[in-house]
Amino acid sequence: HAHIVSIFDAVEEGGQFAIVMELVEGQTLRELLPVPVPRLVEITLQVLEGLEYAHGQGIVHRDIKPENIIVTKESTAKLMDFGLARSEGRSRLTVTGMVVGTVAYLAPEQALGGQVDGRSDLYALGAVLYEAVAGRPPFESEDPISVITQHINVPPVAPHWHNPAIPPSLENVILKFLAKDPARRYQSAKEALEALRAIRPGLTTSTSAGPPAMTAGEKLTGPGLVERLVRSPLAGREPELDLLRGLVDQTMAGRGAVALVGGPLGIGKTRLLEEAATFARLRGVVVVSGKAYESAPPYGPIARALRELARGVDSDTLATRMGPFASDLAALIPELVRQLPRLPERPAGAVEDQKSRLFSGVAQFLASTAASLPVLLQFDDMHLCDHASAELLDHLVRTVELSRVLIMIAYRPDEIPATPAGRAFGRLVHELGREGYSRYIAVRPLTEDQVTDLLKLMANHPDRPVRFGRRIFSVTGGNPYFIEEVVKGLFERGTLYIKDGRWSTDFDDVRDYSLMEVPASINDAVEARLRHLSDPARQILTHAAVIGQQFSFDLLLAVTGEGEAALLDRVEETLRTQLIREVRAVGEDVYEFAQPMLRQVLYEAVPRRRRRLLHRQVAEALERAVRGKPEASPDALAYHFTQAEDVEKVLTYASLAARRAASLFAYDDAVRYLREAIAAAEELERPNERLELLEAVGDILMSSGRIDQAFLAYEDALKFWKSLPGGSRGDGAGLYRKLGLGRRFGVNDPRTREYIDEGLRLLADTPLHPERVRLIIARAFDHFWRRPEAERDYRVAAESAAEGYRLAEEIGSLKDMSAALDALAGIHGHLAEFTEELEATRKRIPIVERLDDPTERIDLQGMLTAVHEDLGEFAQAVTHAEQTYQLATTLGRFGYQLGAIHSLIRIHWKWNRWDEAERWCAVADQIPHTDVRPGVRRVVAAFRCFVAGIRGHVEEAQRFEREFESVRAGDPAFAWASGFLRLFMAWTLGDLERARTLADEALRLADGPSAKLEVGSLVLQFAADAGLWSYVEAVGEDTLQLARRAGARFRLGLVSGALGVYHREHGRFDDAEKSILEARELFQVLDCPWYLGRTVRELALLRRAQGRGDEASALLRDALTHFEFLGATREIERTHALM
Repeated sequence: HAHIVSIFDAVEEGGQFAIVMELVEGQTLRELLPVPVPRLVEITLQVLEGLEYAHGQGIVHRDIKPENIIVTKESTAKLMDFGLARSEGRSRLTVTGMVVGTVAYLAPEQALGGQVDGRSDLYALGAVLYEAVAGRPPFESEDPISVITQHINVPPVAPHWHNPAIPPSLENVILKFLAKDPARRYQSAKEALEALRAIRPGLTTSTSAGPPAMTAGEKLTGPGLVERLVRSPLAGREPELDLLRGLVDQTMAGRGAVALVGGPLGIGKTRLLEEAATFARLRGVVVVSGKAYESAPPYGPIARALRELARGVDSDTLATRMGPFASDLAALIPELVRQLPRLPERPAGAVEDQKSRLFSGVAQFLASTAASLPVLLQFDDMHLCDHASAELLDHLVRTVELSRVLIMIAYRPDEIPATPAGRAFGRLVHELGREGYSRYIAVRPLTEDQVTDLLKLMANHPDRPVRFGRRIFSVTGGNPYFIEEVVKGLFERGTLYIKDGRWSTDFDDVRDYSLMEVPASINDAVEARLRHLSDPARQILTHAAVIGQQFSFDLLLAVTGEGEAALLDRVEETLRTQLIREVRAVGEDVYEFAQPMLRQVLYEAVPRRRRRLLHRQVAEALERAVRGKPEASPDALAYHFTQAEDVEKVLTYASLAARRAASLFAYDDAVRYLREAIAAAEELERPNERLELLEAVGDILMSSGRIDQAFLAYEDALKFWKSLPGGSRGDGAGLYRKLGLGRRFGVNDPRTREYIDEGLRLLADTPLHPERVRLIIARAFDHFWRRPEAERDYRVAAESAAEGYRLAEEIGSLKDMSAALDALAGIHGHLAEFTEELEATRKRIPIVERLDDPTERIDLQGMLTAVHEDLGEFAQAVTHAEQTYQLATTLGRFGYQLGAIHSLIRIHWKWNRWDEAERWCAVADQIPHTDVRPGVRRVVAAFRCFVAGIRGHVEEAQRFEREFESVRAGDPAFAWASGFLRLFMAWTLGDLERARTLADEALRLADGPSAKLEVGSLVLQFAADAGLWSYVEAVGEDTLQLARRAGARFRLGLVSGALGVYHREHGRFDDAEKSILEARELFQVLDCPWYLGRTVRELALLRRAQGRGDEASALLRDALTHFEFLGATREIERTHALM
């Protein structure tokens, strides 16, 4: 092509490559500058013709700059050096992970590693044109990464501020070339050619490309100079930036981290994050971000980051990365529905498990994405985050250490609010301070020297303005944002101006800047700057402040009623003053205030009556925008209608917002919205809706695990129901039932039976009312579950379960039939009637199959696990526990998953499959400790203590015992279980004195037949080992009879063995033989090698006492074989000592 330097050949000689190209005599554009504007335009037109041809061949140059444009003696412009060119669609070209190309002309998408096409070359050409007319590139810095950051985030200063002679038509063309978003540039070289040809006739030959020299003493002043100010460079932050860059490199090597970046308003946290993001992008890291702000929807900052992470990913890859959690993530990010057309339905299940699925899904999406490319998540202003975001972030930060995920969190430590959300975020920050994978970066004010350096860079001044810097430092305290606002305010007031090309003031000559009037606070500086806005621009910003920290052009247009062109002029005016900035968004133009304080000052200046009116205008515009789909943004609608004091609308949208928040497990937000809706319902005198909302508060608090608060909410609802004349009996009975189930959920309220009885009295005339059936089943649970033994009434409980089952069958309620059988099985389990428990549980099987309810299926498998474990049928128990785990994992049922892990550790421990038990302990280890229930953590620590002790690792065993004690106590209703494990560990460690104390305590806590059997069998083992016969005499016979009646073969083996030792030591050899042989037979059948070895060893000692030494020796060798198989060092040593 005539405007491209021809390439004739590519050759290789001795491993060296060379290109044979056309010899062109002439000068590069760099050498020619400055040139008159008409000639510059002519050169540009020719370059565009060359680009049009190259782009038509699918080739992008990727390195347009003045040095690569050569102009011949005949004034023909040619593009040269296609050394970085590539075909469209190929991967980006990097050197050791860094983007190549000249950074002064680098398109944002090229720096970000995005799709590079012909529009990227047009951006670079725009940067060349800018430099040609302004005498400087659009962005400058000694640090190339800072230049790239500006390409990505900072709008260029209009060229006419550097060259007032530039024609406005040419300036508009250049600025369109330099649009950050490729969609806002010229879409092709051909389109750019047409635009440039259209303005060519109006350009005069006298206009020079390049800035004119200022005459001596010439002075530029006025508010417009603010537009000339580029954003202040990052100064004095090298150590902080080096640390963040180090974390990026560490993450790329496979060790993720968390960086907490803390400091006050305007201190430079956002700038620091931007520079780190640019560095990360240049290293090939995927960078996504989110920002918290008041009244944002639940998970707002995290959802935005995830939306960015999913954007542009093909559906197959996205589905793979999200795995089984795609539908859960779609609930958080509805846009995914368009990207994943074959999205399955969201699995049903308990709220706790659904929340766990959502959190696990987000973690998996991050981890699987990071497996391909490292990921940097940046969150700004997180002191303002909602409670749900704090919870999810708490989960995510604990998954990064062994991944290629880096999380940076910027916040203001002194502004964390005293709200539930603020407390949750504060706890997270505090806990991260103790983690090795977390780093805290305190961003401190600049020193006086650093302020002076910053002003030197801002002014592009050859000397350090020491006295001026001292004055600015004395007022601003080294806060960079305050410094910027002060400087802009000084320019706007005319105190600061440009003279002889330099910043100047009237105080320069006297060198006494103390007389220079400067705002005393950031707030004063902001207010002073706002006063210099034109009235129309301030009015537009006031509307924007009512909308929120972020606002879209379309919504602003709808609210203001301005014409589109007029509004665009106002928005561009405020953009030039740098009070707002553009936010990258897909499909709409979005802006945000440069600092939250700007919005706050504007908002607080609006009189209350007018504020209400503006909020109504915003809310109504939003209503029109969602087009009959209020669920699309119920949070914003609820907020604006609340501020507008439109009670009817508040009731509608606050209820919707509560439902939406609850579906995403943002419980604090849900309760807050419900409280707003309740107040609205009260004001509108709608008692039925108010009652429904009051009950919903209790339901949401129950779902969130705040059981005590939930029952207080149910009591409030019940009190209100009682105040209603003619209130529905069904509603009242439902509330009584929920309160009556208190003990089942851990609320030890003495009134639970009273509540159930009251509910049943309400429905005495309707025996088949579904609520009555459920109340009867609730009565069954209340009479045995979580009650002291003295308060249990197993007869009433069993009769209620049976009646509940009969009535549920009569009304055809399978779910209630299943619940009644669950209660009946539980009663038998408490009574240590394990055969009857198995029978009741098996009766549930066909009902659960007909229900086809995942929760019922998993719960049934869990019950079968427990009863087979109690019966000593360990193989069957393991099968059911593994099925529970697999089902729970597939369906994302986190609670049941933990229950299955707990069971599998416990069963394999009893069954002496210690390696298998340890494998399941390792599974538990992979779950963040904040998610693991205390019972699971305690059984893991106790098991490891036992195994370490048995294998001779005493110090390790003691460490696990301390770990056990560090875990907070579990359910007090099952305190005996902790006592059981403490006794086991003390016995293992040989601490007999402490074990005696713990044995007494465990026996005292064992409340009910099942607990007595469990604890009694362990105490008897310990007593037989230590020769403490009083325990055997106290509980031995009762425990034996209980084990026989229960059909608990494992426990029977333990008790029989202990009684055999007791009889042997008391010379009753016949009784001893009978008991020990029974124990040996049981442990042989159960295949428990450790217990079998111990029983065989006791039998050997019996034979020795009977004078049958040869048999004793053979039995000791047999016992030794079992212990050696298990690596039970302590038992091996003890057995050798007896041989």
